[in-house]
Amino acid sequence: MAWDINHVIVIGRLVRDPELSYTPNQTPICKFTIANNRRAAAQNEKDNANFFNIVAWNKSAELCGQFLKKGKRCCIEGRLQQHSYEDKSGQKRSAVEIIVNTVQFLDAGSATKNDEIQAAAPQSRFTSKNESQPADDFNTEDMIAEENEVPF
Repeated sequence: MAWDINHVIVIGRLVRDPELSYTPNQTPICKFTIANNRRAAAQNEKDNANFFNIVAWNKSAELCGQFLKKGKRCCIEGRLQQHSYEDKSGQKRSAVEIIVNTVQFLDAGSATKNDEIQAAAPQSRFTSKNESQPADDFNTEDMIAEENEVPF
């Protein structure tokens, strides 16, 4: 069976402060939205912006919650994930999010030495009952950078 490719890189600014929370089993999750500006193709058109919902897990979630703020610029590398839900009126809806693999803080002062933070999720494909978070059978502790490698 062939593997499909699902890889996204987006640079933008946060439209509001990130929301850091924890799942019932105390796994950190951080959600935020970035605006990605796009120049108009023709001179008579207006510039446009796209808005992307971002979800970070584990150590990346904690660092995003701590260091990102509204208006800060960052580079997100990750994968697209779609999910369905019912809204308050019972209508079926669908949403697409970018699940973070790597985050780079791009504004000066956001980070010091090395401003790249690797997500705790593995680079390879995995399956989970809840696709939005890493599978429990991975040892995420091995994938988090050593204390002396973290730039903060």
